[in-house]
Order: sequence, then structure tokens, then C-alpha cells
Amino acid sequence: MRKQKFKVPFILFIAVTLGLFMTNCQDDSTTSSEKGTLSVKLTDAPFPSDMIAEANVKITRIEIREAGENEEEEEQNEGEGGEEQEEQNNENSYTTINEGEKTINLLNLRNGVTDSLANIEIEQGEYDLVRLHVEALSVKLNNGTTHEDFDVPSSVVKVFIEPAIAISGGARAELLLDFDVSESFVVNGNTDSPAGIKGFKFKPVIRAVNNTEAGRIIGSVTNTSDSTLTDAKVWAQKDTAVATTFTEAGEYELIGLPTDTYSVYATKSGYDTASVAEVKVVANEPKSNDLTLTEE
Repeated sequence: MRKQKFKVPFILFIAVTLGLFMTNCQDDSTTSSEKGTLSVKLTDAPFPSDMIAEANVKITRIEIREAGENEEEEEQNEGEGGEEQEEQNNENSYTTINEGEKTINLLNLRNGVTDSLANIEIEQGEYDLVRLHVEALSVKLNNGTTHEDFDVPSSVVKVFIEPAIAISGGARAELLLDFDVSESFVVNGNTDSPAGIKGFKFKPVIRAVNNTEAGRIIGSVTNTSDSTLTDAKVWAQKDTAVATTFTEAGEYELIGLPTDTYSVYATKSGYDTASVAEVKVVANEPKSNDLTLTEE
């Protein structure tokens, strides 16, 4: 028997082809407009004093700016001291990523401990500046004295993200804010005793890093008798200090380190400073590094 061949009409072929093309275009459009997820976490380079029990900061709003938005206007306004004008011009440049009061004791955030500030879907793009709206500050000493009367230059703390953090569709990125308490809370008075501390000035020093692509250094600090040392200061340095912490039960963890090669230092009162050079940090991997301190 002779087989019959069926021919698809040319017009139907064209219709099917166009339909497939348009479907692909719609899929591409959906993918390109898909939002990414941004997580913001806070950690702390702690205060180097056993007199301080708490260092509290109340954050009421967090905003982030897309790279390149109103940079010129901001610089000009800052130069002219036009804070009100700056706020007006930049209002549409920022995306609010968290709103609502949150009080954090920064001294609880050390050695890799973080606190979540935001977790939100956000438009794709690169973001280079985050703003923290700070409403209240307080420092509580171990003797029970609380200091709340702070000299605060501004209630809005700006932190530049260098390099900018990229948000991609369907992907998750994590921004880490490393709050250096020892640099941010400047003591008025004598730190030799709690009674000598008259108050604090607030000069925020915060490091912002793309933690999605960062690594960490972990290790221990001991003396020559192999005894662990608590409250030894440890820091990673690349030209200048990048991250700082203090040991707990001899252990330390430095997080949020961009991929690079660092020198790591440790010191404690009564001991010489020890260092290890050429400590290579890679993304998303812990690098182990132990240090031994020699008594002076």
C-alpha cells in the first residue's frame, strides 16, 4: 500500500514559529525582570574593655541606594551643608529595605556572631550605599551606670559599599555591616575605672562588605605554655586593619573578609604582638590560623 504524506500548510508553519518566538521572548522578559533577594546582617568589632556590659543602638530604618544615583547632588549638598535639600533630592534614590525599631546590643555580636537586619526581595542592579537611621544609643557599664546622653553628629549613618554589591534575578546576596564599637563609641573621661567614664561620643565606623563573596579566618591564640588566652585582640590587615575581634576562651573568628592575602596579628597586655603573614582568604571558605604569644 502506498503511504500518504501529510504536508503542513506554510501559513500554519509560520504561525507556530511566531508563537514559539513570542513565548521565548516572554520568558526572557520574565527572567530579566525577576527580583533578587538581599539579606543584611550586622556584626561587631567589640569594645576592648571589661568595664562595658552593653553598647546598644536602636535602628529605625535601613535604606539602600543603587550605584550612580544622585552621587553628584549628594556631594554638592554635603559641601554646602544643605542637609534638608539633600534629603529632598535623594528621597527617590533609596529603597527602604527595613522599617521598624530594632535595638541591638553590639557587644553580643563578636567572633562570627551576626544579627539579621533585613531580608527582602529587591530590584536587580548594583548598590553602593546603605543608610542606617539611628534613633537612640546607650552604654551600660558593669557597675550598673548607664550613659544615654550622646553627642551624635547625625541620626543618619551612611555606609559606602565598596565594591558595590550586585543583585541578580532569582539569586541571594548578603550584605554584612561590621560595626567597630571601639572606634564608634569614644570615651569621655578616664577609662581606668567606671567612675572615671563621664560619657561617650558617637562617631560611627562601619565596614560594609558583600558577604556572599567573602571568606573568614578562624583560629586560636595561646601562650608558649599552650594555654588559651581570653580577650586577646586579633586583627586582619591589608595596608590598614580590615577586621578586628577579641578571643573568647582562646578562639577567634574574623568574618566578612574580601578575597585577598592578609597579615594576621594578635596581642594582649603583658605579651608581645605575634603575626602571621601571607594568609590567603578565598570566598566562602574558612582559613585556619593559630597564633602564639610570648610574655614580655
